[in-house]
Amino acid sequence: FCIDDIAINDASGTINNSWCGNGSIVCIHPYANGSINQFTPMEGTQNFENVDETSSDGDATYNSSYALEDTDLFKFKIDGVDEQTVINAVSVITQAKFLEQPLNMAHVISIDGVTEELSNFKLQNGYVNQASCTDVNPKTNGKFTVGEFNNSLEIGYRTKDYVE
Repeated sequence: FCIDDIAINDASGTINNSWCGNGSIVCIHPYANGSINQFTPMEGTQNFENVDETSSDGDATYNSSYALEDTDLFKFKIDGVDEQTVINAVSVITQAKFLEQPLNMAHVISIDGVTEELSNFKLQNGYVNQASCTDVNPKTNGKFTVGEFNNSLEIGYRTKDYVE
């Protein structure tokens, strides 16, 4: 059983408050490190190479950190789409676990140095998928465009203090 391209909107706010129209869901993976890479990658790899797989490979590749507020950001690109095309929402999905000490983690989105934390979640002893979604560009408070996504948007994660 699979559902694709479902949208649920209400009339509140100024974004996504009515019929969303035609659209599609595109899954993309990082192609390069972003402007901040404070996690430690596996020896001989770059950070983005450890998080670019379609299906989880468990402990075969990963980035690690024990320090609070460490951040990794990555670059993404949508090919073959006009740069003025509007992106209605950006969803971030990670699979993470704590190594030795309990930590929380937040998804982070940054565009031209304007950074926003999306959600804060508790890491578990085993791998768990975590998802965050935003429909607001933190720089403009409007929607994203493919041009912004390809040229200045960075997405990643940050370690946070453990909160029950």
